[in-house]
Amino acid sequence: MNIQSTLILCLMLIGACTFSNKKANKKEQQTSVSTGEYDADDFRTLSPKQEKEIKKFILLFKKNETEEIVKRISYPLVRDFPIPAIQNEVEMNTYFDEVFDESLKTEIAKSTPSDWSQVGWRGIMLNQGVVWLSDDATTITGINYRSKKSDERYSKLIEAQKAAVHTSIAEFKRPIFSSITASYMIRIDETTEGVFRYVSWKAGQKQSEKPELVLNKGSVEYSGSGGNCVYIFRSGKYIYRVFRNIMGEGYDKAVTLSVEKEGMVILKEDGDLLSESF
Repeated sequence: MNIQSTLILCLMLIGACTFSNKKANKKEQQTSVSTGEYDADDFRTLSPKQEKEIKKFILLFKKNETEEIVKRISYPLVRDFPIPAIQNEVEMNTYFDEVFDESLKTEIAKSTPSDWSQVGWRGIMLNQGVVWLSDDATTITGINYRSKKSDERYSKLIEAQKAAVHTSIAEFKRPIFSSITASYMIRIDETTEGVFRYVSWKAGQKQSEKPELVLNKGSVEYSGSGGNCVYIFRSGKYIYRVFRNIMGEGYDKAVTLSVEKEGMVILKEDGDLLSESF
């Protein structure tokens, strides 16, 4: 399986790290690339071969060749959390119309190679990143778009999470991710725009139980252009850092929890992403 990031989310990253209507761990999950702003040096001229492949993609959407499009997607295809990633062609056939509504299909079908841009290592994006292709332009690696059906499903899943977690943490804008380390289960939510919350339980507990620790007013920092980011929370002499690692870039685990006290690391544990942990 080839590795393309991004979610992120991540900008892309907003991401790996976060997602939106038009806004990323390729091992258990593929990373979606975000639509953030890029430096001029990120952009490269498409090669004749890339343009040729892009024209083939456009033609598939003009002819509505669903079967062939499904074959040209890199799985798992990450979606806005908590919508589950699409794992294979069978699942893609089930959710095809939810992912590719008429608006998105039309945007792709009416595009020309000039609407697609090579963005460094990330791949090739359509317009501001609504669709991402692999470097050779043969495979869809990310879709940063949420159709009306997807949006309805997204909202229902968030409401379900709010109903399932402990009442003390039931208010949030959107979930970012949950992870299990050797000692803890942690959860990161965005409470208001750009403001994050850290919640942790001892390993083995459920998110419906009262949390062991809740830290508010966290922030996020992005590391380079690879899609990695870190969520930072402070509590007195302690600093909690939760790293969202892009799989395949030197990381074996998707998440790393690091706790510092007065500048000294007193805890560091890697963790896996959890799709459901209630």
